[in-house]
Formats: sequence, C-alpha cells, structure tokens
Amino acid sequence: MSSVETMRTFTYRTLAAAAQVEIGAGGRGDIHKLTAASVMFAADSVHTVLDKSMQIHGGAGYIWESEINRLYRSIKLLEIGAGTTEVRKMIIAGELLKDMPR
Repeated sequence: MSSVETMRTFTYRTLAAAAQVEIGAGGRGDIHKLTAASVMFAADSVHTVLDKSMQIHGGAGYIWESEINRLYRSIKLLEIGAGTTEVRKMIIAGELLKDMPR
C-alpha cells in the first residue's frame, strides 16, 4: 500500500509545482523532469498493484470481462502514452545532466 501513497504524494507534488508555471512556460527544466518522473513512477506503481491484483484474483482476474483484466490491459496506455518509459528516462537524465559542470 505504500507505493500507492507514494504515488499520490508524488502526483500532488508535481501538480503543485505545475500550478506555479506560467501558461506556455512549461516543457523544459525542472517541471519537465518532475512530470516525466511522476508519470513514470505512477505507471510503474499501477502496473505493480495490478499485477498483484491479478495474482490475488487468479483465473477470475484473467477473464476478459473482469475489471482487473480491463485495468491490466489499460495500464499499457499510461506506460506508453505521451512517451515511453525509455523516453521519460532520457528526459530525466537530460535535465539532470544539463546543469552539471563540464
């Protein structure tokens, strides 16, 4: 359950930071890194929770019409929507390395 609470806190922190950004000013810098990390963490956390749910429900969770199955299939959109996890990692790394002395 701690991953759900961490995901919620991370999301709220990201939303609070995004609220401070002027319209049209987002897209690069700390907010870009924070949103990429937040979405990546949320996707990974939801995938883990749904995987555990599928294990708990067993065959009933695997049935096409079940809610667990629908959510399990839908998590892929969060993982690849607006950029894959690999793209998010490149965004985070790029923003972290940008400020390093050369």
